[in-house]
Amino acid sequence: MKLNVRLAMEGEEVLKLGQAYKIKDTEEFTSELKGYKGIRVILEAEDGKLLAIPLWLREQVGRKSKLGAFLALLGDNTAKWKGKKIQFVSWEQGKRIIKEAE
Repeated sequence: MKLNVRLAMEGEEVLKLGQAYKIKDTEEFTSELKGYKGIRVILEAEDGKLLAIPLWLREQVGRKSKLGAFLALLGDNTAKWKGKKIQFVSWEQGKRIIKEAE
């Protein structure tokens, strides 16, 4: 199968801070190699491009982890996340913050 994927250039962000994204869907998945369980969040940028972010499930997470940032803003019912508009304020490891977009 030929993949239609462009590699980001060094220093180029795939996820853009401050840009509004709409949550199109969420889906549970299990990684094939190690069997880790997660939630895949499908985001749509203002220009229509799609982006998927995996959130790995754990018993407890910090508020500034990937999953913790989503839980702190949107709650623990992923069915209610669909259609919400969010912005990424910070997406560095241990400093992940998202907010509702206007």
